[in-house]
Amino acid sequence: MIYLILITIFLPMLAAPAIYFTGKKNNSVLHGASIAVCFCTLCLSVLPLLLHWTGDTADCNLLGLHFTAGGLGGLYSVITALLWTLAAMFAPRYFHGKISTPRYIFFFLITLGATMGVFLAADLMTLFLFFEIMSLASCAWVAHEETKKALEATKTYLTISVTGGLVLLMGLFLLYHQTGTLMIRELSAAADPDALLPACLCLLFGFGTKAGIFPLHIWLPKAHPEAPAPASALLSGVLTKTGCYGAILVTLRLMSGSAVWNHILLILGMITMLTGAIPALFATQIKRILALSSLSQIGFIFTGIAMIGFAGEKSVAAQGTILYMVNHSLAKTVLFLFAGAVYCTAHTLELNDLHGWGKGRPLLHVCFLSGALSLAGTPLFCGYLGKTLIHEAIAEYAAEGGALFHVAEWVFLFAGGLTLAYLLKIYIPLFHMGEKQSHTEGKLRPLAAAAPIPCVIFLPLIATVPALCRSIATVGLSGTGIVPLAADFAYYSFHNLTGIGISFAVGIAVYLGIIQGLLYRNGKYRTVTSPVSMEKTVYVPICKALKWILILLCRIVCDLPAILLWLFRKAALRPLDSPHDRRHKFLKRLGDAYDRIRGKSTRDSADLLIDTYTTIQDTTGKILSNFSFALLMTCLGVCIILIFLLVK
Repeated sequence: MIYLILITIFLPMLAAPAIYFTGKKNNSVLHGASIAVCFCTLCLSVLPLLLHWTGDTADCNLLGLHFTAGGLGGLYSVITALLWTLAAMFAPRYFHGKISTPRYIFFFLITLGATMGVFLAADLMTLFLFFEIMSLASCAWVAHEETKKALEATKTYLTISVTGGLVLLMGLFLLYHQTGTLMIRELSAAADPDALLPACLCLLFGFGTKAGIFPLHIWLPKAHPEAPAPASALLSGVLTKTGCYGAILVTLRLMSGSAVWNHILLILGMITMLTGAIPALFATQIKRILALSSLSQIGFIFTGIAMIGFAGEKSVAAQGTILYMVNHSLAKTVLFLFAGAVYCTAHTLELNDLHGWGKGRPLLHVCFLSGALSLAGTPLFCGYLGKTLIHEAIAEYAAEGGALFHVAEWVFLFAGGLTLAYLLKIYIPLFHMGEKQSHTEGKLRPLAAAAPIPCVIFLPLIATVPALCRSIATVGLSGTGIVPLAADFAYYSFHNLTGIGISFAVGIAVYLGIIQGLLYRNGKYRTVTSPVSMEKTVYVPICKALKWILILLCRIVCDLPAILLWLFRKAALRPLDSPHDRRHKFLKRLGDAYDRIRGKSTRDSADLLIDTYTTIQDTTGKILSNFSFALLMTCLGVCIILIFLLVK
């Protein structure tokens, strides 16, 4: 079983270069091999769960890595492999006739192996290593089209990823210093929430960069529209969940007893919900709407994580958060693959150019409805279960009189209504406005058309089959001490249905009043963009200021040896450029005295002494002014310090 986990992680990474070189001249071989590798990874990831193996840690002695299966990580390793397989099935149609496909497949498989490593890591250092590999490899997805916007988005994505990785590493150092361990199973026993808050805030920053939580979200609306549709599906459906997974680990294992931590997560979750949902109402490009939607949905998930911290071992918030993470992964995969299908056939994603595009396309109609209804939290879909349980947890605390929880409940319901509104903005023009369009240049191949179907089936199946829902909760909560809800839990009680009813009423009102009433004019939607960009108004000035401060400090450090040597030369080795210099006069008198002793009247000795001293002074000055001498002195100083420490 230990070798099974290692093969699951390293198979895609080892296969990537082989597939890249062998499939470079034959795209059919390239895509076929990538699908086969993804499917094998899926089968391997399922086996530990089928065999109920959640036990011993698998150590990779060569690299000092630690892995395990089971729990939320094991569940998400299966979801990761499944969604990667579906994205690989859709890729041949999407990349038909495009260049750089081998490069995409190479980084596609590298990222798969790295993501599996994140979810199957048994300690935080192993998780960090694969987290960074995943971040760097997925940058190639965003830059794939090589357009100006794509490269700009890649720069933002890479900057946020690298910064988050450095802060995450700092948090791990602090955490290890305070707990003495980074093994995930041992963290609970070593936890002291108050003392660990600085370290865990660093971890939240690092994981939050990948999740896209406010204010670290600036990469997400830029990267998704530029990445290929199969990559966007994975960026939204899987890679953002690595950040959510890390936040859940920190909350459950370290910070569940910290009120400060839980309040921070709750406030950030509320802000993130609105930060994504409100701009999505005003966007007119399908992938941008879906990208902003992903940002908003991450806010829902982090609100659920906060409620896990408040509720402790109560399973309502924990099970709701896990179910909503699964729902978002499946629904966003369907919707982004749908966007890819639109682009493959219509070559545009602008809503104003797609009126009536979906008429006569029943399969795509069903796919979009399945993803959209589940994302909006419609009853009989997986999204309804997750949202209901998170709302239930918030309502329990709001009933106890907490003002913040009352605000959180209404923000939760309002943001849920906005979700319905911007999904209607996509759905109605595509399937119910205008005439049936015939400007498409091709149909989807059977393999691409079949790619979203497993997700389309699972979204209602999880909500309507109690055993399946409970199995997901059981696996996701294993190892946490939280018991899943009973199969007969009253998801469809009047109170819970009232909550989703309020959200739907808000959504319909916003759609009719704002989207159709204010933004729809003369058969087209107006695009409204915010005049204020957080990246340009906050992050760019801060980065420029930090850059100049860093340059100044580096310049001072680099020039300090030269400055000290210059001062030393001026003070101790001033050149004998004046006949009135005291050293000149001293050497002259010394030479004259020597000549008188020898009985000679010539002054050769005085001149010789002056010339010798001048030569030594010039040579010494050149040596001391050389940078190599400064480095030599630095190394000598380091060696002296090391010798002193060893002797001491």
